[in-house]
Amino acid sequence: PYTRLPSLWSILRLNFSKAGEIFNESVRNPRDWTFVLVGKLPAKDVLLPMLETYLGSIPNRSEGPNAYALGSSDVQREIAVRQAVKPLEIKFPLKIVREEVHLKMVDPKGSTLVVFPLQLSAVTQAGSVESAEAELREIFRLRLLVRMLETRLIEVLRFKRGQVYSVSVADDLSHAPPHLGCRRTGTVSIGFECDPAEADELIEATTTELSRLRSGEAAFTAENASAALEQERREFEELFHKNDWWACTILDMYFSRCHAVTGDIGASVALWWRIRADVAGTFDSTQASATLREVLPEGATSAVVTMRPKGKVPQGGAEDQGDEEGEEGGGG
Repeated sequence: PYTRLPSLWSILRLNFSKAGEIFNESVRNPRDWTFVLVGKLPAKDVLLPMLETYLGSIPNRSEGPNAYALGSSDVQREIAVRQAVKPLEIKFPLKIVREEVHLKMVDPKGSTLVVFPLQLSAVTQAGSVESAEAELREIFRLRLLVRMLETRLIEVLRFKRGQVYSVSVADDLSHAPPHLGCRRTGTVSIGFECDPAEADELIEATTTELSRLRSGEAAFTAENASAALEQERREFEELFHKNDWWACTILDMYFSRCHAVTGDIGASVALWWRIRADVAGTFDSTQASATLREVLPEGATSAVVTMRPKGKVPQGGAEDQGDEEGEEGGGG
């Protein structure tokens, strides 16, 4: 679902009666609800009667536009719900955009975000498991590429240049339309914090390193790919034993595109698990470089937002300025 954080002003103007009506309207049919239970659960013959008693007995209201058509399958209903969602028309700028935000700061520190548009090539089609597999495979490769990009930029900007504390790289597909047959769109963002005076230099260093990765001048190595896969394996082994991870993963699968194709949560999780294992077992530096050129091609447009301190920053910093004032007072 599409979400947006509310502003303080919108909360103050909120009509709580109307909000209550919207909430009651959206949850009036228990058949629309999705429950995910994980952990040490009772046996099936004990759990199911409890669910039927306490959840299954809640009545449904059949009237209204969200009522399910009698005789329609789970897959048909899922596709119909997706088609009813109006896509967000968010278009990335066609030209490179540079914006500076000036804020009052106690300690001058600059934050920079470099964002690139993203569009997947594989598209899940209704009734096609193969297309769902292809899209999942592309997403898993994208996530591994993001991990490798972050590691490379940390090496260049932090360890070689020593000008940043950390670098973050992330992908975002949350605003992609849920409709089957539509290509997923989103962004890849690179963020770092640094001395405001060095922000432009580090932006140039970042784009230069991306160009060197594309051209092969500083291509990903087998060691880079192996390190990313090992890091992924260790994190997955740790998450695998946590109930909250299972709950979130299964819930996400219920609303995934592949589930709209399979119609069965067990089949959807099995598909997700198999494709993830296959990508992890075959991903290498060649695939990483190819994925980079597909995701961030040469000449791709970008949006760069830099946060800088408002007003003139004294040279030498606040500490040096204090020393100078002390010397002037002593001389008087």
